[in-house]
Amino acid sequence: MASAAKRDDARLFLDGPIPATWNATARPFNAATIPDLLDDAARRHPDAPALLGADGSGIDHGELRTRTLRLARHLLGRGVRRGDLVGVLCQRTPDAVIAMIAVMRAGAAYVPLDPGWPTQRTVDLAARLDLCTIVTDAGTLHAAGATGRPLVVLGASPATPLPEQTSTQSDVDECGTKPPQGPTPDDIAYTIFTSGSTGIPKGVQVPHRAVANIVDFVNREFEVGSADRSLASASFCFDLSVYDLFGLLAAGGSVRVASDEEAAEPDLLADVLVDEPITTWNAAPAAMLQLVPFLQALPRRGRSDLRLILMGGDWIPLTLPGELRAEFPAVRLVSFGGATELTVWSTAFEIGDIDPDWASIPYGTPVQNTRCHVLDERLRPCPIGVPGDLHVAGAQLAIGYARDPLASATRFVPDPFSVDPGERMYRTGDRARWLPTGVLEFLGRADNQVKVHGYRIELGEVQAALGQVPGVRATAVTAPETSTGRELVAHYVADDIDPATPRQVREALTARLPEYMVPRRIVQLDELPVGPTGKVDRAALHH
Repeated sequence: MASAAKRDDARLFLDGPIPATWNATARPFNAATIPDLLDDAARRHPDAPALLGADGSGIDHGELRTRTLRLARHLLGRGVRRGDLVGVLCQRTPDAVIAMIAVMRAGAAYVPLDPGWPTQRTVDLAARLDLCTIVTDAGTLHAAGATGRPLVVLGASPATPLPEQTSTQSDVDECGTKPPQGPTPDDIAYTIFTSGSTGIPKGVQVPHRAVANIVDFVNREFEVGSADRSLASASFCFDLSVYDLFGLLAAGGSVRVASDEEAAEPDLLADVLVDEPITTWNAAPAAMLQLVPFLQALPRRGRSDLRLILMGGDWIPLTLPGELRAEFPAVRLVSFGGATELTVWSTAFEIGDIDPDWASIPYGTPVQNTRCHVLDERLRPCPIGVPGDLHVAGAQLAIGYARDPLASATRFVPDPFSVDPGERMYRTGDRARWLPTGVLEFLGRADNQVKVHGYRIELGEVQAALGQVPGVRATAVTAPETSTGRELVAHYVADDIDPATPRQVREALTARLPEYMVPRRIVQLDELPVGPTGKVDRAALHH
């Protein structure tokens, strides 16, 4: 009977093209700039807390507006103009957020640079984008100075030795009452680097209009308001930080900026989530998995402050939602799919009951003003249930890659399903399929298809099977080159209560997969390595 039911389910998948209503997501929104959204919040809630640091310092929305105006005027006085690219290389403090906003107020786009990067990477990227200025602080001055770019140094003492072409910005500078002429909604808000398949990072250029759309969607759909406080723990060089910062500030809420030390130590972040009145938290699944054991070890459980957890950017293990609900019983959990090129997120799925037959937590449905297409190799729509390549069109698209028209034209292609000339869609590189419910299921990366001993294998399919093994809570599957060719390697973190042994994992995979898809090596880890973006660092798995 079970197999017959499965066959009936399979026939349901092949009923034909998706209903047009699944992509009917048009909705009016305030297509404003990020500074405009923050000014609205400052008018509504001038005395409400806005930015809070790990040291207990904080400023309200009115002061945030004043300080960012002062720095914007200073930048304009230093020659920054509308459309310029300005680097922000600062430690994780509220001052870094003030710098980003000030750059945008000046009409320029901010480019986050990570203090943890090798100095040469920072130098190379600054040269590649021809940054006109870098805003930095005393703690990151050396790396910023190595770029040879003009610098604006925040918080420098009079005794701090400064390179040439350097200025300091003081709070006593006059800002006036009239804001400088800033950007338009179609101007670039920021340029964030994402890894390139050629080994050269690509700078994704995102307009204000796209940020306003996703902020409007999330804040409305999940009732984010002035009483909310986010924990901003994602790297500023990772686009999850965009909503962490500007989504909450636009709602009139507050942002607790995790320090560099807190962002690097899961136990410290767990303490913040439990001890402080954090209501929303947004992170990659691998970073959340790292925190779960520390949350479980804390004596104070079941806190009610944390009401909304947003997760996305990577494969979400089926066990993770239950583990988070055990610590925060009243929390709403939302899965998001997206890419830097799609302004943080393009699909959303509120997680309820978990279907054990899912390959992973679904990507969900398109956010407002966004359309998703699952297409075959000839750009024809795939029927319901048939895997294909995910393409996304609509308001969430980035402008393209900075100074790389060829890459832009390759990934941002004409949208053949739009009646508006010039409309584009983004080739995500994800494999997906539509479920009969109108929900998108993520099936892994198209570039995760590898050839092992003559067989073409989707690593995502192996990882999905690994994630369904009892006693396994976190997974990663790789296919490194060896002296005899590629070999499949399964990496997993065992469940604390009833852990699976490597032998049990192998037996379970052998029962689920063809022999050629069963990993040759099965490696049990205490935890999966996580990179600066919070995603699994697959390169580190083999070091």
